[in-house]
Formats: sequence, structure tokens, C-alpha cells
Amino acid sequence: MLQTILWVGAVLIGGAVAFWTGRYVINCIRGKHKQNNEKGSAIHQENHIIKKLNKVLEISAVDVNVDEVVSPEKVDRNRSPTLNGTGYIFYPLTPIGKAFVTNEAQKNKKVIEIGAGFSDLSIETLRKGILKYTANDMSEAHLKMLVKRVKETLSHDTLLSLTLIPAKAPQELPTAKQEYDAIIAEKVIHFMKPDEIIEFLNWCKMALKEGGKLYITVASPYSKAYQKMLPDYLKRQKDGVLMAGHFQHMTRDMDLNAAVSSNSKYKVPDEMVLFGRKNLEKLVESQGMEVISSCALRIPLETENEWALVEEEESNVVGVIAKCKPS
Repeated sequence: MLQTILWVGAVLIGGAVAFWTGRYVINCIRGKHKQNNEKGSAIHQENHIIKKLNKVLEISAVDVNVDEVVSPEKVDRNRSPTLNGTGYIFYPLTPIGKAFVTNEAQKNKKVIEIGAGFSDLSIETLRKGILKYTANDMSEAHLKMLVKRVKETLSHDTLLSLTLIPAKAPQELPTAKQEYDAIIAEKVIHFMKPDEIIEFLNWCKMALKEGGKLYITVASPYSKAYQKMLPDYLKRQKDGVLMAGHFQHMTRDMDLNAAVSSNSKYKVPDEMVLFGRKNLEKLVESQGMEVISSCALRIPLETENEWALVEEEESNVVGVIAKCKPS
């Protein structure tokens, strides 16, 4: 009888040990599985963050697939509408653009174009040969179109010198310190707000090497589309206002018919900053840069193939070339 009781007790104790041991093992497995899930989730989240960060880092043009990119339609032989409806991509180079190609297209130089679109400027610079050409645009579609045009026009090896930064300037541009020999921003900064323009010029000063050059063209208040706003601009300019061409009701005040022409998709932002030639010079100098030259331009007419140098009062666009002073 005693032996039977002891045997039953041993079985019960053994069962209890086995039960709790089993529970322990199961809990350990569950805990490890939970840790693995959390670790996997963290890795996934980290990869997502990396992808988001890569959106404002440089992308090699070699890695861009353009098989499904459709070539842009032309309004006339000189221009195509931008894909986001904010204006036109002009194919003839401005005098500022020509100076950029002449001065900066060298095999030991690094340059960046802000608001590159898909114009001929990058193509002509790459054709002459350059160490590194970085094209920035807020529209990834524009950059893909640019890569397609480069592939169709130049050799495959040229793509090795082309990198892309899909980002909105200035706030999304990667930090750069004495990285570039030259920066060019054609027909871009008039779409920025006054504080963004100052932020952009500060970014340029930091990003340029000592003695590096800044090339800018910007919309002029003397253009026919802005005639209603011109008196306000002239008064502010006389009063010494640095951003005399800052307007916040463009769609209300401008002559849209004079601006749209045959671009039915044209979209005008409510806020823009227009610049006269002297105004643009003062802006650049106020940010500690030395003006080398400036010009006033008229856009190429349908029967022309060149930008015309004109008096400021006849201009659609004004431009400046400036040099980064030693710090």
C-alpha cells in the first residue's frame, strides 16, 4: 500500500515538474519569437527611414530606369511645358548658361544645377566633359526625362558623371560644405518665398568652394505679364526694399494670357518674387557675394533661336554671375 502511494506521488510530482518545465520552455520560445518580431519590425522601420533619407541623397543616373518615360512635347522649337505646369523648359541656353558651360565644364570640376528640369544645359556641360554634374529638381519626373535625353544624346559613359537629387530647394537640399566649384539656378528662385531665397543663398555660400561661382536667372517685373504690378515694384525699389518684387496675389494681378501662350496647363503660384537687374545684384551682394556680371534678357521668340540681351525695361528675365568671397 505504501509503495503504491509513493509511486502515485512520484507520478504527480513528475507531471507537475514536466508541466511547469513545459510552460517555461513555451514562454521562452514565445518571448524569443516576440523579440524576433520586434527586431524584424525595427529593421523594417529602419529600412523605411533609410529609404526616406535616400530621397534627398544623390542617385546615380546609371541606376535610373527610363524605359517608360515619354519624350516631352514641344510648344515650339525653343521650349516644352514643364511637367508640373509651372512654366517652360527652354532649350536654347541663356547667356548665363553659356558662360556656365564655358567656365565650368572641366574634367576636374564638380557642379550642381538647382531646378534642372530637362533642358540642354546639363547635356552641353556633360558633352564638354566634367568630373561630376549634380542635377536637382523637386520633380522626379523631370529628372527621369533628363536622364532619358542624356542617354539619347550622349555616350553611356557620360552617365557616370551625372547624379540626381530629387528634392525641393532650399529646405530639402543635403548639407554641403565647400563641395561645388559652381552652382546654377535658372528661372527658379522667383518661385521661392523671401526667407527661402535667403536660406538658399546661405546654402550656396556654404556649398561653394572658395572662389566658386553662382549663376542665377530670375523672372523680371518688366515682363508683359506683370505690367499691373510694375508700379508697386518701382515704388518699393525706390524706397530701398530688397525684395521689392515680392507679390502674394499673382493669379489675381498678373496678365495670365500674356504668360500662358499655348500652355494650357500653366499654373501660377500666388506668391512669387520678381527681380530687376540692380535688385538682383543688391540681393546677392547683401549675402556677402561679389557680383562679376549681370544682364537683362528677352526670351527667344518663335522665329528666333537665341536669348536677346536687352535693356532692363524690355526684359523677361535678368541674370547675375557672382563669386564666393574668401571666408
